[in-house]
Amino acid sequence: MMITARYTHTWRTALGAAGLAFVATPMAALPAGVVLCAVARFFTDWGMSLTTFVGICLTLVFAVVFLARTMVRSGELHVVMDDTGYTCEQAGKMTGTVTWATMKSVFRACGFVMFRMPGGGIAAVPESAYSPAQLAEIDAFIRARKTPQQA
Repeated sequence: MMITARYTHTWRTALGAAGLAFVATPMAALPAGVVLCAVARFFTDWGMSLTTFVGICLTLVFAVVFLARTMVRSGELHVVMDDTGYTCEQAGKMTGTVTWATMKSVFRACGFVMFRMPGGGIAAVPESAYSPAQLAEIDAFIRARKTPQQA
């Protein structure tokens, strides 16, 4: 297997990828905010509790926009999926490789091919970077990778 793609994030794809990264990893942020607000309610009034909740929400929105801005500014990325693993290269700046043995999961969601890395990181490649034949090959790879516990 050898699948390559070159792409540059637009604001649309970057906001989508950043939002998915925040939804897919720290999913506990919203419940934690609700719990903090409930606890704050017992020690203060509803106004302080509401302020805490709004502050948490604004912080999450700021984090998504900051991550998206970083993606847009990163320039063109070259992604390679081969028999050994996933490699992402930013010309002249960085190259990173993760082997399939250490990769936590690969899946498609909301117009992206998502690579869940060891340590909790997620790489999101827009499906538009791949041809239909490449997406079919990626789907076959994902199906072959799934174990009965993941299905």
